[in-house]
Amino acid sequence: MNPMERVRRALRFEETDRIPLDLGSTCTSIHKTAHANLKRYLGMGDGEHTIISKVMQTVDPDVRLLKRFDIDIRHAALKDADPWMRIGENLYRDEWGTVYR
Repeated sequence: MNPMERVRRALRFEETDRIPLDLGSTCTSIHKTAHANLKRYLGMGDGEHTIISKVMQTVDPDVRLLKRFDIDIRHAALKDADPWMRIGENLYRDEWGTVYR
């Protein structure tokens, strides 16, 4: 069963060969330090990563990790994954205009 079929069947409450796996969405992401440590442990080096939440310090996981662990779901965003705009030293404004330090 391929990932798309697995997810679609699960969403229709139909039997699948296994539970669909997710890593990298808003609720199932991985902290930047854990991501770097896991990549290093698996011999993938550190490399670059894209922060998807400045507050939680979570990243969009490396596609090699997603393939290595047979993850079914991929993170997709219609706009920039980082809606926060830097407006000063340690000062950010989110997409609704709220300012954070």
